[in-house]
Amino acid sequence: MYDALHAHQAIQDDLAGLERKQAGTGAILGKDVMDDIRVDMNRTILPNWVSPVPRNWGTTERGKLTESQWKVLFTVHLPITLIWRWRNETGRLKDILHNILLLVTIIEITSLKETSPRIAEVYKVNYKKYMEGILDLFKEDTITPIIHVAGHVGDNLQDLGPSHSRGAQFYERFIHLLQQTKTNHKSGEMEETFLRSQAHAANLMSLIEGNEEIRSQAAEAVKAIQRGINQGDEGLALATLYNLKLDDDLQGRNYQLGPLSNEENQLLKTRLAEKYNTMDDDAPEGFMVHELRDITIETVRYARMGCSLYDCDARVSVIVKGQTEMGIIQNIIRIPIRDPQEFSGWDTYLIVQLFPRPTQKSVAEDPYATWQKLLSLELKLELNIPGCLYPPMDANPCRVIIEPEDIQSHIAYTQIAPDLVHIRPTSRHLRAIGIEYALDDDSEQSEEP
Repeated sequence: MYDALHAHQAIQDDLAGLERKQAGTGAILGKDVMDDIRVDMNRTILPNWVSPVPRNWGTTERGKLTESQWKVLFTVHLPITLIWRWRNETGRLKDILHNILLLVTIIEITSLKETSPRIAEVYKVNYKKYMEGILDLFKEDTITPIIHVAGHVGDNLQDLGPSHSRGAQFYERFIHLLQQTKTNHKSGEMEETFLRSQAHAANLMSLIEGNEEIRSQAAEAVKAIQRGINQGDEGLALATLYNLKLDDDLQGRNYQLGPLSNEENQLLKTRLAEKYNTMDDDAPEGFMVHELRDITIETVRYARMGCSLYDCDARVSVIVKGQTEMGIIQNIIRIPIRDPQEFSGWDTYLIVQLFPRPTQKSVAEDPYATWQKLLSLELKLELNIPGCLYPPMDANPCRVIIEPEDIQSHIAYTQIAPDLVHIRPTSRHLRAIGIEYALDDDSEQSEEP
């Protein structure tokens, strides 16, 4: 039947009138590109909470990757390698790279922990651009159902909120919660036990959220629990579950009492003088401080140098005097706050060694910074997907002292070349920062790398 229809003269005439388009030749991500990605993966240090991608991904030996591994591979490792590998391309590969970065962008938007009508609209606009790019670059390929389903994500963000509030992760965790509920193996009573346990937890949450006095007392109870145990994980888990705020002194673990170096002592004296509007002379010559191995901020662990494998939890993005800087945590300290009469709490500080700032010339030649500028202009949304290049750490680096709220996120760190490191902020609580551009010239908005 098919052959008969295909041979019909009217169909043959229509086929003859179709414009023939030349499809691309060869695989875009061939063995050579995959090998380059693996090389860069071996040079990349990720935070502990990021699911590592197996080194033998893409082989029959490894088989399938998990969803989180695919996400890390596509949103972290591919941009690092492809932007560097194709930095001088001007033809089809450049267009493909742009299309890949659009896909990474909409994936990251779906991972945001917050949303708004504007963010949903940004997703829809860039999904449309991505689809137009697919149809133009791969004219003879078939659109898969999953690409079609992705077209509905914008409406879901607008109508239903962030994906984490309704994604499968919640149901996986809820199933785990049900598995932890005690049933005493009594058949027929399980449902009642589940209902009673969940109602108890919901009522407790409502009570804590609705009464500041009870919330304060509950926080004190958690502190008491933590003081009575060695590690404090159980109390921290309880506080996280019920969204109780812990003081910094209960978030650090494995601390020791000791003096600061002369440089650290001077940094601390200067910081205290600025914070409390006092003279340097009012501070002691040598501080005795609690030195912490790590602290937890919004359920994310940050550790000082030497306290995690490859110092993956020590590399951070921070705010210093209103500017975003990249650095490595050298020390985490806490000192008591004292009024004239009594002890009144703790101050926690982090001493961070900063990476040298790139020069204007190096930024202009940085392919990652160029793509970042283009994507920011296109999206009107700052996600910092490409990252940027930095010089390696100086022999005599700049050190600063900051407070926990000055930490923005961890970073992914890659030795991309002998004299260059690639840094990309990597946040566990990904949030978007809106940017409004007032451009005088339309040509500036269409600037391309």
